[in-house]
Amino acid sequence: MLQYAALMSLLTLAEAGAVAWLAWRALAWLRSERARELQELLEARDHLSAALHILGKWLPLPEKINELILEAESDLPCNGYAAAGAIVALLVLQPAAAALALLAARAPAPAPAPRAPRARPGPLASTPSAGADSRTDHRRTRQKRNSEASTDSEKAPLRTEYRNGRLVVV
Repeated sequence: MLQYAALMSLLTLAEAGAVAWLAWRALAWLRSERARELQELLEARDHLSAALHILGKWLPLPEKINELILEAESDLPCNGYAAAGAIVALLVLQPAAAALALLAARAPAPAPAPRAPRARPGPLASTPSAGADSRTDHRRTRQKRNSEASTDSEKAPLRTEYRNGRLVVV
């Protein structure tokens, strides 16, 4: 259990390192020339939307593209909330799992429950030979039950088996 706790702690640290590296790369990209170009394109989207609307009068494709752009813009806050929630869940659950694993590893192991003593076979008990299979043992047990049931004044209980999708009385 202690190994599991150590592994969980290492994985949590590795995950934190990967998130830090990813954040550093994203901030570096936001300061790059390509990010400035993207910002200019985003500022021009209003003009693009008007042009697509005008072209949509003659062709159906620009109107569909415009609808997809509007749908993506409307879904952006929901997707952002979902991504932020997933990040928060990871940041909370991973350390919590490592802490619980550490606590479980430090807790003393419960004492095993005492076992009932095994019954030793008597001199008349039949033991299966080395070559006998389990079916032979079941037959012997069934014969023993039947012989005991025949001496009783009550009838033997019915046994059922499941065969080919049906319950069959044996």
